[in-house]
Amino acid sequence: MKALIFASGLGTRLRPLTDDKPKTLVQVGGREILGRMLDALVQNNIEDVVITTGHLGEKIKEFVTARYPQVHATYVNNPDFATTNYIYSLWLARDALAGSDILSLHADMIFDRTLVGRLLACGGSAVLVQEGEHPSPKDFNARVESGLVKEVRTKITGRGVSFCAPVYKLTGKDCGQWMGAIGQFINEGKTKNYAEDAFNTMSPQFPLFPVFFTSEELCMEIDDFEDLEKAETLLDTGRA
Repeated sequence: MKALIFASGLGTRLRPLTDDKPKTLVQVGGREILGRMLDALVQNNIEDVVITTGHLGEKIKEFVTARYPQVHATYVNNPDFATTNYIYSLWLARDALAGSDILSLHADMIFDRTLVGRLLACGGSAVLVQEGEHPSPKDFNARVESGLVKEVRTKITGRGVSFCAPVYKLTGKDCGQWMGAIGQFINEGKTKNYAEDAFNTMSPQFPLFPVFFTSEELCMEIDDFEDLEKAETLLDTGRA
């Protein structure tokens, strides 16, 4: 099992905090987001990590080397990080992931560490989905039908739709299948799409299970200062 962490973005909505550091090194509750994430991985015996980099990527390498010497980190630089989305970073990381089961995470996520264990316990490929029907107005949402995730997009509502945290556990076979669909997008020049757009083209043949978490469990993205303030409040109440 390898972890894949997408950390190549600019983090513009958190400027000026991200002027001199990548968003994943912004502190939440007195600790870097990336540190919280790596702690969760190590606790679940995942120490082989692929990290995509871009904006101030050297600072990520310095942080991991200094703080997590036990982690075997492979870095995949996206030289076009300012003009592409993470679908392109994922495509660049394909050789580092080939044949492996992976746990895929966005580097701006904070979450209860126990959620990683629940994902890993799933027999197939899976993603974190909030229990009930609670669609997010700005983040990813998943449509769950007959016990499977059928669609992942930002702007969907309706029956069976709820907030979907982009934390995936993928079997090597399923990762390879998804990568094939991503390759078609890249070949068509669709480098600003989400990787989930490629998933949606093949979801009928791709069994992706929802692993549900409750509204009482910490699981969110840090996109802007409103998110940062919310996360600080939740951490103050012990939701970590």
